[in-house]
Amino acid sequence: MKFREIDRLIPKSLVCGEKRKKLLETLECSTGQFESQPQNRDGRGVKQKIRKQVTVTIKHIKSALRQLEHHEDAQVRHSAKKLLKSIPHVKYSELARRASSFCGRVKKSSHRLNEQQLRKNSRTLDISKSMKLQEVRSLDFLQEVGRRLENCVARRCFAQTYLQEVRDGYHELWAVYKWRRMVGLLNVETWMSHISDRVVRECSAKRRLPLELSREEAFKVLKSLSITDVEAETFVRVGAFPMFLRKDKEHAVPLSIYYGTKSHRVWQFSDRIVVGTTDTQSDEPAVWDPTKVKWSQFKLVSTDEWETLDEEEDTENELNQWVEMGSNNYLTTGNLLQIVVSQINLKQIIQ
Repeated sequence: MKFREIDRLIPKSLVCGEKRKKLLETLECSTGQFESQPQNRDGRGVKQKIRKQVTVTIKHIKSALRQLEHHEDAQVRHSAKKLLKSIPHVKYSELARRASSFCGRVKKSSHRLNEQQLRKNSRTLDISKSMKLQEVRSLDFLQEVGRRLENCVARRCFAQTYLQEVRDGYHELWAVYKWRRMVGLLNVETWMSHISDRVVRECSAKRRLPLELSREEAFKVLKSLSITDVEAETFVRVGAFPMFLRKDKEHAVPLSIYYGTKSHRVWQFSDRIVVGTTDTQSDEPAVWDPTKVKWSQFKLVSTDEWETLDEEEDTENELNQWVEMGSNNYLTTGNLLQIVVSQINLKQIIQ
């Protein structure tokens, strides 16, 4: 490669004066000897592939000049100094190998520093004295979570896919700690039909099993993350629904319904129905234990005003506008229909 071509590749701001002239002359001599070898030439001169390899090496050396004074990692600065000192003393093939190795070191160091910065800037939420949530925004941290919990994000390809959705603003990932030990991973979806929608899609422990949380802990998590909906089994099976955090006084007392051998308590909200089912028919407050209840929730698809329901056929048509939330419900929409039509005052449940 000619002197003027190398001169164009290396900015004068990186090196100047006699040092620049000596560096360029050394590189011209080294690359010229390599390009002049018989296997590098054809009838038209130096092969394009060889010229490209030489250009890449010169760019790596330019990178070394830039990192010599300004890189945060002392090891990278030392490697840059070592590479530049070796230029007059090694053949081009060895220089190319060292330059490529230096470039790899810079990339690894930059990745490590970036990961450290992301982890430092991630949020931490203290749920209780024994429990906290740590936001996951870095690839290394997400893979570490995957390895500890033995799930798919331990593999780089899956971790990158999840993390890209986090960076695009579609999801949030939170590592769950109890007594300073990582016990689970929480996946919150944030890109639904409205910008304020925040849905807990997954909350898994080791091997993707549902994370064990008490009802009180689950509610604290929902409140801390401003969750609007839940589909994860961890929250559904303890009856931790965001609707119960609303300040709707009119819905504080549920409607008690007996159907067959089951006892149901129905909470009706503007866009939700929550049903708690037990095997006993006792509705005494002292007997009612939320942790032993089988929970279901249904979402209103249409927000049109309900009309007075006089016939069972009309009831079924109206109820078809309610859908199950997720796959962890105890009751199906059909079960809800049976409960509704068994009551005298149908409108009290679904209006």
